[in-house]
Amino acid sequence: MSRLRSKPGRTERRSNVWKPSRSVILNRMQAWVDFDEQVKAANAFVLNGALAPASSEARLVQTAIAGHALAGAVERRPFAEDKRQIQAFYIMELDIMDAAVEWANKLPTYGYVEVRELLQY
Repeated sequence: MSRLRSKPGRTERRSNVWKPSRSVILNRMQAWVDFDEQVKAANAFVLNGALAPASSEARLVQTAIAGHALAGAVERRPFAEDKRQIQAFYIMELDIMDAAVEWANKLPTYGYVEVRELLQY
């Protein structure tokens, strides 16, 4: 089993913004490492990753099929923050939706997890 190590630390509060200590961050990362190992052991892992915030250099593209030329089709700007945004994704290969919901409930994250079937063409 993989392990992340840290020196003991504490959570600091500065300017009304929580800044977790190194040990807190490493503990959270370790939870993800452990989760990944469980998914891989179950032969369900396909792909995972994080997305840049919508407030960053996101692009909104109108497709050519809608009659737009590329030059005028791309809107470049930071997009407004919303209460709920997709921050990351985790793709698993599972036989039934109930299994996906069970795995989603085990994710080491806070808030909501959206579970969808990946359509393959």
